[in-house]
Amino acid sequence: VRGSVSVTMQPSGQLTSADLADLVGQASRLADLAGRSDLTDRLAQARAVLAGRRIRITVLGAPGQGTTSVVRALERSTGERLPGASVTEVATRPGGQLWLPEPAATDVVLFVSEADQAYSDWELDIIARLRAQGTTVAGIISKIDLYQQWSEVQRANRQRLQAANLDSPSVTLLPVSAGLLHAGQ
Repeated sequence: VRGSVSVTMQPSGQLTSADLADLVGQASRLADLAGRSDLTDRLAQARAVLAGRRIRITVLGAPGQGTTSVVRALERSTGERLPGASVTEVATRPGGQLWLPEPAATDVVLFVSEADQAYSDWELDIIARLRAQGTTVAGIISKIDLYQQWSEVQRANRQRLQAANLDSPSVTLLPVSAGLLHAGQ
C-alpha cells in the first residue's frame, strides 16, 4: 500500500457539481493508490468537466408575471455570483400550449408567479409536471413591492403545495422585486 486515503460518503439525495467533483477526486486518489493510471487519467478528465460545468437555469412563468425581470437580474449576476450560468426564459399561458424543459436540459426551473394571488390550479399543474419529471423547482414570488400581502400569498402557496403533495422535498419560495432591486433596497 502506497498510502492511505479517506473516503467520505454522503447521504443519498441531490448532489451539486462540486459534490460530484469531490467524489470523483476521491475516486481518483483511490485509483492512484491502486496503481491504475488509466483510471486516474479518465477521472481527472471527468473532474475537469464537472469543475467547468455551467448551471442551466430556466425561468418559467406566464406573461406579465415578472419572468423577464428575473432573467435580467440573473444575467447581471452571472459574472460574479453565477459564473458561466446559462439562463433561458419561457413564457407560458393558461390554456395555451405548455412547453416544459427536458430534465436533462436544465438544472433548475425558477417558476415565477406574481404576488397578487396564490398559485392557481394551472400553476400547481405545471409544478406537478416539473416535479414528476424530476426537475428541481424553486418558486419566485414576484413584484412584492406592489403587493403588501405578499407574505400571505407566500404562506398560501406553501399550503397549496402541501395540499397537492408537491412540497416534499420542500419547494423554495423566494419573494423578489425588480423595483426594489433597481432602487437598491
